[in-house]
Amino acid sequence: MADERPVRIGVLVNAGRCKDATTGFMRAVEKIVGLSRIACTTSAAQVPEAVRRLVLDEKITVLAVRGGDGTIHHAVNALTAFTPAEGAPVILPLSGGTMNILARGARIKGEGVPILSRFARMYDSHRLRDVPTVDRGLLRVESTTLGARHGFVLGSALTARCLEICDERFGGTPLAFVRLIGAAVSGSLLKTRFWKENGHLATDLRSAAVVDGEAVSCVATVATTVDITLARGLIRGMAASQALARGFTVRTLLDIDPSNLWRTVPDLVFGRPGPGIRDFAAVAELRLAGDFSLDGEIFRVPDRAAETRVTPADKDVRFVFAFP
Repeated sequence: MADERPVRIGVLVNAGRCKDATTGFMRAVEKIVGLSRIACTTSAAQVPEAVRRLVLDEKITVLAVRGGDGTIHHAVNALTAFTPAEGAPVILPLSGGTMNILARGARIKGEGVPILSRFARMYDSHRLRDVPTVDRGLLRVESTTLGARHGFVLGSALTARCLEICDERFGGTPLAFVRLIGAAVSGSLLKTRFWKENGHLATDLRSAAVVDGEAVSCVATVATTVDITLARGLIRGMAASQALARGFTVRTLLDIDPSNLWRTVPDLVFGRPGPGIRDFAAVAELRLAGDFSLDGEIFRVPDRAAETRVTPADKDVRFVFAFP
C-alpha cells in the first residue's frame, strides 16, 4: 500500500561524532528544515528523547541522521520502543561516522548538507509514496545481562576489539579498518611490534558460535542483514541482501593458527570463500558468548560465559534508497 504521508524532514545530529556539527553546519540545516525539526545530541543517552520529540511533536516522516552507523543504531532502537499511529519515519543516512555501512547499503551518494538540500528540493512537497525506499531487516539481539536490542551488523568479541583498535590506533577514519587489516596481515607475516602487542587477541577472544543449532569453533563471527562494504565502498566484505526475507547472513573465521592469519584475511575482507572461512545464509538463530559489537557500538558482557542470542526481528526499517 502506498504511503500517503507528506514528506516532513527532521534531522538528528550526533555532535559528539560529527566534525562538521558546527554553527555554520547547523545554520545551513536550519535553513532547510527549520530550527524546531533539528535535534542535536552529544551522547547516545540523548538520542531516544530527541527521536521521540521529532516524531511525536514535530510529526516528521523522514528522519535524516547525520552520524555514523552507531547513531542510526540508537535512533532505530528508539523507534522500536514506541510505534506512532501513522507509522515510523523513513531513515535518510547523511553519513558522518567511521564506517557508514548503512548509508552505503542504502546507496546514498554524498553526505551532510548537500544531500539534505537536494532531497528537500526534490521531495519536500511530495508524499512518501514518491520517495524511493528499501526495507532492511533487523537483528534482534538478546543478552542475559544487557537485555534486548536491535541492529543490522553484529560482531563477536574479536570484531568488537578490532573496532576499538581502529579508534585508538588508527584515528577512527573511514579507512581505519583497512589500515588495521593491513597491519594485521603484515604483522602476522613479519611479526611486527603491532602483532606482538595484539596478535594474542585472536586466541584470547576466541569464542564458539552456535549457528542454527550447529556448534562452530571459530575465532570471530559476523552476522548481518545488510551488505557490508569497507574503504568508502571500494571493498565489498559481505553480501546479505539476498537473505533479507529469510533470515540473516553469518560469516565465521574458523579456529585457525593466528600466525597464518595473513593467508586468510584477504578472502575474509573481500567476501570470498576460502580456507578458514565458513559462511551461512538464511540463518534463523545465532548464539555466542562474550562482548559484541552492534552497528559499531561496543557492548560489554561482564560474564564471558553469558550467552547472547541473535534472531531475525519481526520488523524492518525503511531507508531512502539510491538517492542521487
